[in-house]
Amino acid sequence: MLRKKNVIALLGAAFAVSLVFSAQPGDAFAQQTIKIGGLILDDPSNFNDLGREKVIEYAVSNFNAEQAALNTEYRIEYIRIPVMFNTAGLPHEQQDVYKKVSNAYSNGIKYFVGPSPSSLALTAKTFTDTTRDAILVSPSSTAPSLATANDSLFRLTHDDTAQAPELINITERDGKEHLIFVQREDVWGEGLYKAISSIHQGGEARVVMKPAGSAVPASYYSDVAVQLKGEVERLASQYGANSVGVVLILFDSDTINLVEAALGNGADNVLSSVSWYGTDGIAGNSNLVRNAPVADFLSTVRLVSTIFQASENPTSLELARHVEQFSGFDFAYRNSVYDATYLLADTVIVEKESDVADILARELILSVAGGSAEHPHHHASRNLGDGALGAYTLNAAGDLSEPRSYAVLRVVGADGSYGWTSSSAGICR
Repeated sequence: MLRKKNVIALLGAAFAVSLVFSAQPGDAFAQQTIKIGGLILDDPSNFNDLGREKVIEYAVSNFNAEQAALNTEYRIEYIRIPVMFNTAGLPHEQQDVYKKVSNAYSNGIKYFVGPSPSSLALTAKTFTDTTRDAILVSPSSTAPSLATANDSLFRLTHDDTAQAPELINITERDGKEHLIFVQREDVWGEGLYKAISSIHQGGEARVVMKPAGSAVPASYYSDVAVQLKGEVERLASQYGANSVGVVLILFDSDTINLVEAALGNGADNVLSSVSWYGTDGIAGNSNLVRNAPVADFLSTVRLVSTIFQASENPTSLELARHVEQFSGFDFAYRNSVYDATYLLADTVIVEKESDVADILARELILSVAGGSAEHPHHHASRNLGDGALGAYTLNAAGDLSEPRSYAVLRVVGADGSYGWTSSSAGICR
């Protein structure tokens, strides 16, 4: 049993934290530093975590101010760990993220927030699963194959078996009986395709596309656009364009490459005759609406995308106001990122203040997330739903169980001015 002096909290998302004790010069007591290393995907021309890092920094600042006000010895120190997408064909042990996590662990960092994409989470956990105490907390990796119990990966989002029916509900509402999937060739793309396909009742076709950044010839994306055009023509001629939809299981750079290729080879005339749908890989992405030709095409095909999004509350609204000052960054899954930082830090505190000998944070995190393990060093109450996600719980696989809600975002605009909108929010540029 844990004493009631132990806390609840929220774990910090896409990054790593490790507890290290060190006396700080001039402190009235020995300060206990929780080092957080962020597994930051840093590629401004591609999918990246630069906006999410702003959220981590904000969470760290708030946590430290709160602990100072409570006169505790705990503080977070954020350590940036830049990582790259996996290189095709290399084993996990030779990938950049595996090496970065392994090196961080050897230097005393045991707790990691991130990575964001499922492909990197899979590679990172290939290492952390071999340890006794390392933890990964990802805010946005959603591949169903990563939903396993008793491993080192925890996720403050649902796996894609939850997103799939949300998307199918939209396509069925729109009368799209025949779907053409354009699927990113990785563990996330494959997993989400299978999740959607398994519940789709109509006809379908699939175009598999190598991830942006892959070593492909200049003509590759043009060839993919032509292949997609052929599938649209085939299904539209048989069943009518109104019954056909294109589903993008892609990230932003993948989508930009595909649309620009279609615009360049004339395939857009056919592709724009049907409606397009997206997923959390692109929902709300600012790169897509800043690229005027791409955004114009996506508004023409009435692109709508699904993404996990908890209900608004005072903390999430405060966070939304904070990130408004940063232009050009993406803040999808920001609530999960913010809460992940708190959750991980509080779990470490619970570990250190537990009266159970040699208990590990990995064994405590589900209890901390659910609010059954509490400590006094926190203003927020998990049971009252404080935090950007509100009250939440993790399931046996360490993934988000509740809340379970999704937003639908649409690309809108014309004449060079485009943005994302939803039924519950204003334009997101």
